[in-house]
Amino acid sequence: MRVLVLQLERLGDVIQSTPALRELEVLKACETVLWVNAEWAPALEGLPGIQVRTCPGETVTRLNREFGHASKQQPPPPAATHTLEQMGLGKFDAVLNLTHGNFAAWAASQLTEGPVFGRYLDSAGEWLYGGRWLALLPSIVDFRELHSLNLVDIYRGAARELVRHLAPGQGHLPLPGPQSRPWVARTPSPSAGAHLPSDKPIVALNPGASAPERQWPPSAFADLSDQLTERGFCPVLVGSLSDTALCQKVVELARLPPLNRCGKTSVPEFAALVAQAELLVSNDTGAVHVAAAVGTPVLGLYGAAASFRETAPWGEGHLVIQLPPGTPMEQIPATAVFLAASAFLKTTPWREVAEICKDEGLSAWQTFFLNPEADPLGGLAYRPLHDLPGSQEEMFLLCLRHAFAFEFAGEASAICHGDLGNRTFSAAPEERATLEETLQQLRRLLLPLIAHASACTDFLRLGDLRSLQQQVATLESELATLSDALRESPPSAPVLSNLLWELRFLPRSSPGEIFEGYQRALVRADSIMAQAESLWRRVSC
Repeated sequence: MRVLVLQLERLGDVIQSTPALRELEVLKACETVLWVNAEWAPALEGLPGIQVRTCPGETVTRLNREFGHASKQQPPPPAATHTLEQMGLGKFDAVLNLTHGNFAAWAASQLTEGPVFGRYLDSAGEWLYGGRWLALLPSIVDFRELHSLNLVDIYRGAARELVRHLAPGQGHLPLPGPQSRPWVARTPSPSAGAHLPSDKPIVALNPGASAPERQWPPSAFADLSDQLTERGFCPVLVGSLSDTALCQKVVELARLPPLNRCGKTSVPEFAALVAQAELLVSNDTGAVHVAAAVGTPVLGLYGAAASFRETAPWGEGHLVIQLPPGTPMEQIPATAVFLAASAFLKTTPWREVAEICKDEGLSAWQTFFLNPEADPLGGLAYRPLHDLPGSQEEMFLLCLRHAFAFEFAGEASAICHGDLGNRTFSAAPEERATLEETLQQLRRLLLPLIAHASACTDFLRLGDLRSLQQQVATLESELATLSDALRESPPSAPVLSNLLWELRFLPRSSPGEIFEGYQRALVRADSIMAQAESLWRRVSC
């Protein structure tokens, strides 16, 4: 048996994929091949049980661009076919595609006659998603602030879905616990590790990020560095070569210049350096996932379009400070970040961090793993440090996260208030009544749609084309109503968005199979909503 995992994204995505690779270990006598961009191969050196294959990242970028300009019905760019031939990968029994780009989707469809879990190009030239878990990704992009599933757990869920397909009844690995981590190679660097003090706790500071709007200002990092130095800690600037100018600016702005190791390490050397730190303070970038992989606590600073629920470091005991969408990163005060860092370093009580977060209106979240009764994956969840009560709508959205997981895993759910992070929620009767009415309205929309899709299948089987045409027209009209509800109903938006994307991704086969696919998708959406509503009523009592 052969399985290919495609991960042609950035370093953080590659590291976030490694727990999914472990899920594939239950497949006996299986050859697992991981295809990544060549620049990330050193980070995976020594990865157990996996054959790593590579091609240059610039080739992938260029081919994605060429596919983007091509018509669906055109043949693939000659360079894409040439690249695949050069790779010499052969055929696989299944493909797990954790990549968003068009080149990987095309390659996935070329490399297997079996199922593709993730994005692929079908024989009719349609870009589709296979499997339930990875088909969630487009809807998460639509409503990041409403979803609560970490990307690592989505990848793990997709891997388990693949395992169930290839080896039904095989089971899975034990659920993650406090020691569970992603994986990254470590190689100590004599030059990067030189002159690091042995008598002071090291705090790594990573000012870089993939986009300027995701970066906490250099002046704020300089202020934080000064406060750490004055209290006996050793701040060390870290980052990639592209962050060199940014880190140099931090050095220039600091009154007490920190050690600067930015751009002086490979990824494995960076991992070894961060492993020596007591804490990493970083924007939302690959560094947080490197730190999580080596067991270093992370204080993550998230804002702009970044959502901690999707990309927080996967492991217990990390802390994320999250700004509302669109809020400039400079709105995070250096004093709050310093107090949070001090709490990690055991020189400040956590209650002081909670107090300043409340005073500044900041949202701060600690990571923890769910118990298996609350989540079939034992996945990552978030406990609020700030003392700001959540709304009934927020409570329902957390229940929705559990409902998605159990529906996709095919298991029954049972959660308690502790599985929502022991958070305080509003008990206002009018809030609850409004949410109940919203949920009832959605169910009133879904149930007739299920009936219409079923009727289409029946009329098609009977050959009653006139009635079929009427039912199709009604179905299309009510689906448009569903699209309107998507914009008007935040509590149900994740389900409705996922449903509409799922309908869009249905393979364009025979009319009967299409109508049956509509019916299955609608029934699944109704089931997710029903489970979430049931959980919400149980935990809100």
